[in-house]
Amino acid sequence: MNKPKKGKPFEYTQEKHDKIIASIKRNLPYEAAAWSARICERTLYYWIESGRNDFKEGNDTVFAQLLQDILETEAEKMGEHLDAIEGGHIAWRGRLAILERRWRKFFGADAGIIQELLELITKLKEDIANLKANQGKGIVNG
Repeated sequence: MNKPKKGKPFEYTQEKHDKIIASIKRNLPYEAAAWSARICERTLYYWIESGRNDFKEGNDTVFAQLLQDILETEAEKMGEHLDAIEGGHIAWRGRLAILERRWRKFFGADAGIIQELLELITKLKEDIANLKANQGKGIVNG
């Protein structure tokens, strides 16, 4: 039996794409979505990162399409859960739990804190970059 070479990437197919998207639509974590497509989680994240790079460069590739489909699916799922909660669906508490756990950055109890920290980190990085730029020009703040 021929074993695949170590480190050899899995072949991307439309069938794998569809299984990943179908799994995400069912609220499965990305690792389980990868399993459903018979790939490892690392391969899925590699494909997603390739899609980000392709998208930034304006290249319409299968990986860019996978990224777009994943983001669209995630947004649709958030909307479905929010609609159910706002509509008083009988299982609204379960839907809220999914939102809080799956999209903690937006819906977790500490969502405001996380967002505030991200903003502070961004401001700090900007301040450091400005300080370095001013030091290069011989400008000193006092």
